[in-house]
This record gives sequence, structure tokens and C-alpha cells, in this order.
Amino acid sequence: MTVRSTALALASLAVFSACATTLAPKDGEIVGRVGPVDLPAQSGDAHSHEGMPEKAARWRVAESGWITSFHPAMQDEGGKPMPGKLLHHVAIAERSRGDYLCTEHSHKMPHLILASGSELTEMDLPEGYGIPVRKGAKVFAGGMFGFAEGEPAKGAYLVARMGFVPERSGTKLKPIVPVWLDVLAACPEEGYPITGKRDVKTREFSFPFSGQLHLAGGHMHDGGRLLVLTRLSDGTEVVRFEPSYEDESIAAIPIAQFSPNVRVETSERYRLEAVYENVAHHAGNGMGIVVAYVEPDRLEDAL
Repeated sequence: MTVRSTALALASLAVFSACATTLAPKDGEIVGRVGPVDLPAQSGDAHSHEGMPEKAARWRVAESGWITSFHPAMQDEGGKPMPGKLLHHVAIAERSRGDYLCTEHSHKMPHLILASGSELTEMDLPEGYGIPVRKGAKVFAGGMFGFAEGEPAKGAYLVARMGFVPERSGTKLKPIVPVWLDVLAACPEEGYPITGKRDVKTREFSFPFSGQLHLAGGHMHDGGRLLVLTRLSDGTEVVRFEPSYEDESIAAIPIAQFSPNVRVETSERYRLEAVYENVAHHAGNGMGIVVAYVEPDRLEDAL
């Protein structure tokens, strides 16, 4: 199997038919599943991404409201937990809106809502805040999955549990809008080539709207040591991620929470830097992504 960009694979989902699953709220959450996918046993380089299976799901949002949390998990058909390493990454996005900063991709990149790597990091927005979604919004989730250890694993699912407050409840939450920051403007989901003992990739940009930064999450591949977002006008580090490791594989990249919140401005320039080391032990394939969760000064500027 040839590895293709998840973004390119998902581009084929431009036409949403009646078979798209409806995400209807129940008990304060909406739940989407990606799968089933059969995962082959690893052969050769344990860190190679060659041949990783991909799977996508199409969803429609049943009613308007706000997403307040994200709890990803890998499970079998019966709901039994499976190892997080069976997931490489998943991106959940709204197709009817374009991305702010992934401007050089070969296809129009949709607006990212949520994402996770194999660490399956859970995220809860601050109380009183939510990611706004509209009734009927066309959403997809595209995943690249990992390899099973020992014997192949069949019937694996990525289960995305999202806390949800419907608009009809009468509760009005303050909006938080995700902004995908990537070291490459093309935002290639299959990664970029890294070589040598140390590889540094940087990109400068401005935020698409001004507001308050509440949370940020980071994503790197194995071999990634540092992911830093810096405000260039004064050299201030807005956020720094240093992944923790276990057996040469990333074990965790915790969510960064800001208290007090950090101000971001469209008039400022920022730099994102991704640093890889000892890449000879890995697949020579890197990613450097920060997802910033920003409360916009004016919601209309972010739509």
C-alpha cells in the first residue's frame, strides 16, 4: 500500500450523501467513529510510516451548538480499549470552511476542528467556552493508523467523544476557534523529509484574527524534540512543547493551558520552529504542528 496524504484522501469526500453519519447529541456529548480498519503486523523498521492504513468517516452535525471537549480513544467493535499506538494521527474538520494558513496545499484544506496523535491527548475547554458548530455542517474525520505488534489487528476504531452543548439548551457559550499552525504552508499531512542528526524547520506567519489564546496542542513524529511558537517583535516564547519519550517513541505531548490568557494579534509576526534530533533511528519523516485555540475579539473575523 502506498501512503497518501490524509488530506488528499479526504478531498474525495467533497460530495456528502445520505450515508454520512449524523452526529446527534446524547447525554451531553456527540460521538463519532472512524473504522473499522484492519491493521497489519509491523515488519521492518518499527518507525517507518510506509504502508500505514488510512480510513475516513463522513459526518453531519444534527444541530447547532458548541463542542466543549475532545476525548479520543482506540477501541475494537465491542468497545474494548486498544493501544493508542494503533493510531498515527486523526484530523477532524469542517469541509464547508477553508483553512486560514494552509495556503499552499494542492487541495483546499478544510477548517480544522480537532486533532490527535497516538498519544490520544484529551482536551477540555475552559468552563463557559466552546467551539461553535452549525446544524447541517459537513464534517469529516480522516485517520492514518499504525501497525499492530505481533499479530495483525482487525476491526479497530478511532472513537471521538466530544462534549456538546446544544444551542437549544439556552446556554450561550463564548466562542473558541482552532487555528492550525504548521511549519510548512502546504501543511502536508504525510509529513516532510528530515535528514541528518539534527533537523530544524521554521515558518513565519501572522494570526488570521486577534484574540485571546486559551489552549494549544502540539504534534510531532518520533525524533521530534522541540516545538516552539515565538512572537518575533520581542522574542517572547508563546508556547514550547518538549515531547516525553518511551522506547524511542513519543509518549506524551501535554496540552498547554494559559493562565492568564495570551494575547495574539494580526499585526504581529510569529515563528513556529520544529526541531528533530537522532532522526537516523526513525523514518526521516517529520511534522511540526501547533493547534491554537483562540477566543476571537470578534467572531465574524474568524468565520
